[in-house]
Amino acid sequence: MTTGEDTTLPVELWPAASPSPDVVVFTARSGDRELADVVRRVDSEALRVSVATRLSPVATAAELAALVGAIITEGQAQGRLAIMLADGTDLRLRYFARAAGFQGPLRGDLRLDLRASPAAPAGGESGVTRLVSDLEALLPDVTLATRRPPGIVRSILRSAASGVSGTVHLIARLANEDRALQLAVPVTSDVLAESVALAVDSALSLRRRFRPLLDPVRVFFDEEAHGMRVGTIAGLAAPSVRDVHLNSAYLSLSGQERLQRQRAERTANPDPARRPPLTVLPPFTWLDALVAHEFWHQIEFGLESARYRDSVEFRRVVGRYFGVETLEQAIKGARADAPSEWQAAHRKLAGEVSAYGATAPKEATAELFAQWWCTPADPPPPARFFGPVLRQFFPTADLARS
Repeated sequence: MTTGEDTTLPVELWPAASPSPDVVVFTARSGDRELADVVRRVDSEALRVSVATRLSPVATAAELAALVGAIITEGQAQGRLAIMLADGTDLRLRYFARAAGFQGPLRGDLRLDLRASPAAPAGGESGVTRLVSDLEALLPDVTLATRRPPGIVRSILRSAASGVSGTVHLIARLANEDRALQLAVPVTSDVLAESVALAVDSALSLRRRFRPLLDPVRVFFDEEAHGMRVGTIAGLAAPSVRDVHLNSAYLSLSGQERLQRQRAERTANPDPARRPPLTVLPPFTWLDALVAHEFWHQIEFGLESARYRDSVEFRRVVGRYFGVETLEQAIKGARADAPSEWQAAHRKLAGEVSAYGATAPKEATAELFAQWWCTPADPPPPARFFGPVLRQFFPTADLARS
């Protein structure tokens, strides 16, 4: 048993059933609460650790910090030179790992050199300055700057409407690009720079691929809708002003802890109408899928407004993949009195893409796009189908896999 402690509570790693001598599985516990499954492997002279945190019961920020301490203690006890924290680990856990001295890129494993002296905690910088500095380190190919916020009256009204305050306005651009991405990000004492960086990275990549369709789109991290405050809405796309709103709770430790509590409550009291979105694998994250989903709404809004007949044919082409004449029939297949082929199409859409995608035509195409975008290699059948469809309807887009 290995224990990691912060100033408030210990987290213990209890050995569980292990598949082989080189792979050891632990259950991370805080008192009688099980927080995570921790798997360690010996990789050369390093200890490679992957952590799957549990949705319920909720792991607090203090417990996650103590869990990182327990992992470090385990690596030291095994006499290893370094610890590798596997890609795909919970973003909050990565936050505490970086604070403990782990280093690594935005996408990829984090590494702690156990031979090095512990890193001194960062300090002396304001919240905005610190955030920009962290983003520059995580996004070396991106030029970042703050911009002047709107006038004081507009700023007050905007904060009241969005449900957040302390917002910094950023501009981000890739090399050789004239038009920058505009973002509004609330800066809190526990802001997760890696979450902001993931959103910026995906947004800039999508803009580059679908230029100039997405050039006007701005990104606001806020709580524009009531559903964002109660954790039922992750993002919104506004067609009239070409804005994308993403739930600001994703950007802070306290916000994510609140979302975890809300999810645990919904798990205990499930709503049959709630449909889970698709899942993604590293190097992509749920944030990449969220940004892709909302940006696709903007792409589709543009298709409908500028090329309405093409948008109708687009839904027909997508529908034929699911075995019906148009995508709307696959959605209506949820009804008990729908024709059998519509019901089969609905089951295929929910099973191969996501249950949430089977709730509305626009959500189906957004989930298809997010699945296509977040597939690094060997795409599943719907993503393999969707790539050529995108080339057919968006011939000027850069859709090469990279």
